[in-house]
Amino acid sequence: DGAPEMPSLVVELAKALDLPNVMPVKVDLARPVGRQLDDPDRFDLILCTNVVSGMAADRQNLLIKEFGRWLTAEGSVIIVDPADEVKNRHLLEFRDRCVQAEWQILAPCPHQLPCPAVEIERETCHDRFIFEEPEFMIDLGTKRAARPPATQVTWFVIGREHRIKISENRARLVGERTKEKGRIHARICGDNGLTDLELQNRDRTDSNSDLGRAIRYDLLEISELESSGNRLRITKAARCEIVEEDGLLCLDSQRGSNEP
Repeated sequence: DGAPEMPSLVVELAKALDLPNVMPVKVDLARPVGRQLDDPDRFDLILCTNVVSGMAADRQNLLIKEFGRWLTAEGSVIIVDPADEVKNRHLLEFRDRCVQAEWQILAPCPHQLPCPAVEIERETCHDRFIFEEPEFMIDLGTKRAARPPATQVTWFVIGREHRIKISENRARLVGERTKEKGRIHARICGDNGLTDLELQNRDRTDSNSDLGRAIRYDLLEISELESSGNRLRITKAARCEIVEEDGLLCLDSQRGSNEP
């Protein structure tokens, strides 16, 4: 973060979180970062927030190379940026550059293909979280909102080793569910790109009813779909189940709800 007050605020925040060994370091992102950190040890986790979307393409490519020098073999990089339209598109393009450089997308994408949202004008891909200000933020002088605010971010996790089973029957819910005239609509992203799903109330069964409780970014196992105009319809014979992801995406308690 380029704000001059951020180093001191980071130290205060770290103390509030009982992290005594956090030390902010100022670097120039236009130059190789590793050299400015005196050849650091390799890390298990690298977190980049509000960093990537503001970089030019050539600097993004250099950063991807630097990840390979900083990260352990089983380590991960978490990229998080605001979800406004311009920054979102820059981040999705960065995601594709990571794939081209043979990094594995560990989450949330259920495939290693180019992001289909990049090919559609004004299309975005983002998650939505309900943010409850913790007490330490109040202590640091922030103002508590009258109601928990929602924040929208674009994020993804990369690593060298893929740890999620990829299947042509799996897809990520990338939009809010909507309900109209006895049916549920939802948008998913999978091997076939972005697809709109429809589940009519008359076709709902125990095997496909998970769509009715799925939230944005849930991973779904889907089979036996039927074409219906420009949508895919979940039939009575279809299966639609939420896939448990073994803690990799255990963020449900922080997400916003959009129950139809």
